[in-house]
This record gives sequence, C-alpha cells and structure tokens, in this order.
Amino acid sequence: MGTYEEWGFRELWVEIPENRAPSRPNRKPGVTIRILGPHGYEETRESRAFPTWTADEIHAALNEDALSASTVAVLRRVGRALGEQGGTGTDDDPFMRVERAQSRREGIEKGIGKGIERGVEMGRLEMLAEALAARGVVTSTRLEEHAGSIVTVPLPVLMRAALACRDEADFLRRIEAAAG
Repeated sequence: MGTYEEWGFRELWVEIPENRAPSRPNRKPGVTIRILGPHGYEETRESRAFPTWTADEIHAALNEDALSASTVAVLRRVGRALGEQGGTGTDDDPFMRVERAQSRREGIEKGIGKGIERGVEMGRLEMLAEALAARGVVTSTRLEEHAGSIVTVPLPVLMRAALACRDEADFLRRIEAAAG
C-alpha cells in the first residue's frame, strides 16, 4: 500500500473473488475500497472515482459471468453521476449520439408504419359501416369486436358480403367463412 501511496493512487480496490484461491480459503469474498487521505488509505463503502458505486455492487459486477440487469442499472446510474460531475450527457459521446439518433429514427418509422396500418384499418371499418348503414343493416359493437378478422378479408370479398347480407350476424358469418 505504501508504494501505491507514493505513486499517488487516490483509490484502491481489493477484490476477494467468490471463487477463492485454494491457498486462501478463509478470506471472505467482497471488495474493499480504500481512499487516499491525509493519513494514508482509509476504507470506505463507496467509490469516489465512480460516484454512487458501492463495494457490494462492484463485487457483484466483477463476479458475474455476464452483465445482469441489476449491474447494467447500476452502471447507468454511475454513468449519469459521472456525466453530471463532468457536465456531460449521453449525447456528448459521438457513439451514443449516433445510436440514439438511429433508435429515434427507427421508432418514428415504426410508429408511422403502425399509424398508417391503423388508419387503413379504421378507414376500412368506416367504409364498411357506411355501406351497411346505406342498406339499412343495423350494426352493434360486435362489428368492432371482429375488426381483427374484418381487416384481413380482401376488400372485394368484404364489400360483396356487405351488399349480400341480411343483417349483422349474416355479414359476420360470411366474412368468417371468407377468412376461413
């Protein structure tokens, strides 16, 4: 520790892994964090180099085979704290800025696609309701309940069923037979 102090290392971590060495079976697993102070190294529970990261969280991260969801959440928290300290955010990193922009574009494109799809479905259902109403066929909420199967029926088949049906139940039977 004296050498590290001479070299000016401000923080040390001493890790005893979960899989202990056979030559040291009595050592308790965990991380000990030591901060350089005016009287040498003092033990602390939380890292100063990585604000808010505790010894227990560091030990857990170092002993995982793959990053767990809880470790990722901790690392995100620590990253935000470091960013606040340095006055930066995720968009200040060129890689993250590009990744976030790509994610936004993909989300917008997906949302637009879903919106168009929903608009087509709603237009088809409105057109159907108008055609049935023009023929005097009374409809109920059952039509909306069957919207999922109605939108899968080809439009010509859907309109033939709307023009030939006697009532709503007959219409639904015809399109269910067509959807097959």
